[in-house]
Amino acid sequence: DVSVGGHDVLRAWSNPALLSLPGDTYELVGGAGQVLGDEEAMMFGAAWRPSPRTGFGLVFGRHAVRFIEVDSAGAEQNEFMSQTNSPAVIAAGTFGRINVGASLKFIGEATSMAKGVSGFAGDAGLVVAFGAFTAGVAFQNIGAALYQEEPFSSSMTGAEGGGGNLPGELRAGGVHES
Repeated sequence: DVSVGGHDVLRAWSNPALLSLPGDTYELVGGAGQVLGDEEAMMFGAAWRPSPRTGFGLVFGRHAVRFIEVDSAGAEQNEFMSQTNSPAVIAAGTFGRINVGASLKFIGEATSMAKGVSGFAGDAGLVVAFGAFTAGVAFQNIGAALYQEEPFSSSMTGAEGGGGNLPGELRAGGVHES
């Protein structure tokens, strides 16, 4: 999910620097899908490129999954729902062959089993073009701390707390266009 190719604003979700690559002055895109009836995902995005060297965008992603708990005999016990919503604001610019970008996103997750958590995180990206070859690197979830309105006791960690940290993610990739 590095997405150094492609030509729409949703690729900036993987690397914010991709928003400054050539594209239409205005873009509006969206997509949705369902997997086996129990999982659904959707993304929408809008971009504005006031000049060939700058781009600004808004992206919204939603992921939801429904699952059923069963007992040892296979009888259905409880139905659970988990939903994650993540809107982001993105800005990017081009400096010669180097494209840089940054995003600020809100992450909100709610489940039917526990209180929801939310927080803010940043992403930073860099894309460099060398003729027909383009390389990209992005670091996601910078400063990502999730908070809960009321402290809870986690059965997974046994810890009392009001949230936790998302792990940072480093992504890199390249593409050769002939």
